[in-house]
Amino acid sequence: MDDFRYTGLREGSFLDGRLTLLAGGLVALILATRILSGIFGTSKKTSKGETVPLVPYWVPLVGHLPQFFLLRRTFFPWARKRYNRGVFRLNLLGTTHNIIYKPAFSHILMSSKGDVADAESAVKHIMTAVFAWPKTDDAVYEKALAELYDCYKYLSSSPGLPKLIEGTIVHLRKNINSLVTFTKSPVDQSYWERTSNPEATNLSDGEEAVELNLFTLVRDFVAQTANPALFGTDFCENNAGVWENLWKMDREWMYLATGLPPWVPIPRLSRGWLARRRVLAAMEPYEIALEKLANGEDPGSDWSNLDNLSDLMKAREAIFHKYNFSLEARGSANFALLWAMNANANPATFWMIARVYGDPELLERIREEVRPYVKVRIPKQEFAVPELPVLEDVDHQALAEKCPLLKAAYIETLRVDTGGWTFKVMKQDLTLAGREKDADKFVIEKGTFCHVAHELHNRDPLYYENPDVWRPERHVRWEPAKEGQPAVGKADMGTIRPYGGGEHMCKGRQFALKEMLLFSATIFTFWDMEPPKGGEWKIPEPVPTVGTNVIYGEMRVRVKRRKIPA
Repeated sequence: MDDFRYTGLREGSFLDGRLTLLAGGLVALILATRILSGIFGTSKKTSKGETVPLVPYWVPLVGHLPQFFLLRRTFFPWARKRYNRGVFRLNLLGTTHNIIYKPAFSHILMSSKGDVADAESAVKHIMTAVFAWPKTDDAVYEKALAELYDCYKYLSSSPGLPKLIEGTIVHLRKNINSLVTFTKSPVDQSYWERTSNPEATNLSDGEEAVELNLFTLVRDFVAQTANPALFGTDFCENNAGVWENLWKMDREWMYLATGLPPWVPIPRLSRGWLARRRVLAAMEPYEIALEKLANGEDPGSDWSNLDNLSDLMKAREAIFHKYNFSLEARGSANFALLWAMNANANPATFWMIARVYGDPELLERIREEVRPYVKVRIPKQEFAVPELPVLEDVDHQALAEKCPLLKAAYIETLRVDTGGWTFKVMKQDLTLAGREKDADKFVIEKGTFCHVAHELHNRDPLYYENPDVWRPERHVRWEPAKEGQPAVGKADMGTIRPYGGGEHMCKGRQFALKEMLLFSATIFTFWDMEPPKGGEWKIPEPVPTVGTNVIYGEMRVRVKRRKIPA
């Protein structure tokens, strides 16, 4: 028995010793990695400029992966403050990633040609990993690429852009009075109201009101009202549930972008795969119907209004037919378009509306500003049942050019509530230099990756006083007017570049501007909102995504009809 105890104690001591050595070795490795990465990562002068400084890291190979994905909300502001010359380097699984946030540096990178800084390879990866592009159609894609890019003129210039905006206004006129219906039966509620968990109530003065989730209300109202002008009414009427799966997929976008297969045991990855599959399933009958129409066949009774597609969609479908794209490729391409046209502008419209309603003085100033351009007819009340005000038209051009406070609210929303990054793969060395005399000069090395972190610039206190405060008037420049006339204001984007730049600048930026101004100005005109049960108007904590911030949970508000001045 004593021998057994002695042997057990000896083996336990030996095991403890090995664990101690292992722990000591790991600590030594981590400390050595931190020290060496700090020493060898310092910026060094070269003939082309200084090398980009590397943020020291602790874990070999893994590098800054935890900070990039799990701690980004605190890590990146710290890195901007620590490396305050406009650029720093990270190590992600052994690859070098340059993070750029100084506007002059960002402009140089985004303006570089594809043979220097390539974005197309990133686009191809995203199309495959996120939107399930079939690699069997790669050759067809290369043949049609120039023509597909040319289609985007319908999103940026006449006649396509004005027609798309006017089509959106048609549906906005029809839907604006039904933003909330004040009915308790889900059957009688609009889709965007049902998804917002509404609770109809009567106020003390007998006035009707509805308490609901403002985020889903605005997001889904914009989706159901704007997309018929783009994809056609049939697509939206036959696929009301596609939006729920699009939003689910958007939340898991980063996990899909890793390219990991669905069997990897990551719940968010699995949810992303499932949501993507359902969106693609909704795309398939749409693409089949469009191909039948192109072949002169009857697409079926569910698809009898395919003639009201936008010019953009008609041009894309003609190219798909011309080059004989597979149904999978067509569905993938239009899935990407559906995501791009909704995942950023829709939640951004929510943030703009939520923040303006939270400032009653600003709300009234904007209402007065847009009043001449949101044209409302107040019917004579000749019957017992009151007739609702009628939206006759919206002068979208005037909203963009003659309403500086409204546009400034749009710009400030993009600054505070969006966080898109521009991604490039370096094919050649590139020198970044500021515009000032004796400005910093850094060399971005061939074979590394580059990210323009727009959110780091947008929240940089060197450029914006109190950068975390939403204050739209910071973007308005007031110009002296003629004698006896009020000063003329102009809202300016300044150095904010939410849509990227260069060859791959967002193709839908002009439509996104008009869309956000249209919806916000019209909702401000027709509806009053206040905190539920007389509480405080609370802006929810933003949750970063690949583009525009979203929220977890709800933002409950009370909505009622506004008494529009005659």
